[in-house]
Amino acid sequence: MLGGMWVLLLAAACTQRVDCAVTGLASDCETLLPTEAGRVDWCHAEDLIAADRYDARSPEVDAEIWTMKPDGSDATCISCLATELPGGIRGQPAWHPSCGFLVVQVESEDNQGTLYETVAWGIHNELWLLAADGSWAEPLLDVEALEGALHPQFSSDGGHLFWASRSSTSETVPQLPGNPTPGRENPWEGWFLSHATFSRGADGPGELSARVD
Repeated sequence: MLGGMWVLLLAAACTQRVDCAVTGLASDCETLLPTEAGRVDWCHAEDLIAADRYDARSPEVDAEIWTMKPDGSDATCISCLATELPGGIRGQPAWHPSCGFLVVQVESEDNQGTLYETVAWGIHNELWLLAADGSWAEPLLDVEALEGALHPQFSSDGGHLFWASRSSTSETVPQLPGNPTPGRENPWEGWFLSHATFSRGADGPGELSARVD
């Protein structure tokens, strides 16, 4: 769950003005977008924002992925439309430069719903591609038990993907009551940066190659 996170964006045209009297400039206004949202990415070519957001209509999941205009209009839950996506968390959206699709984090089959397995932490998170209109979704990167994927980002030309990866450390640590870590491992350890060449034909699927960790 995303808690009480807020999204604030500066916009040239504001639907809600805050402290505008200080400068008198509309460009200095703040537009308050929906609460319970976070982890934002902006597709400049289409002037479209993506964010993950807690959705009270879907109590079985922790978050859904929404798109909207900078003023908050045309808000659409695109992950709600993609029936191919596995259940559970859907978050950390990052646009491909084409604005035709995003890379997102979803739960792996090993995800037990702990704090360390949310989209903010990334253990037992896999990477999927999601169409900008929610019309399709497809897996991109699988993870094994105690592995993870976090904060994926495309290069500016869309030909490369960067993300944080995790591998099991095979070392256990003392546990706090009521707050177990996956595999009893230190969730801060085992992380490293990954990079791969990305490609996707017109009909998919997306592929990663020449991976370097």
